[in-house]
Amino acid sequence: MKKNRPVLLQISLVKKLHQALFSLL
Repeated sequence: MKKNRPVLLQISLVKKLHQALFSLL
């Protein structure tokens, strides 16, 4: 059940991307 780690990493990356987009807006 080590498939949760990559998912968490993806979520963290998505959050960073959203923050970057909001900062641009």
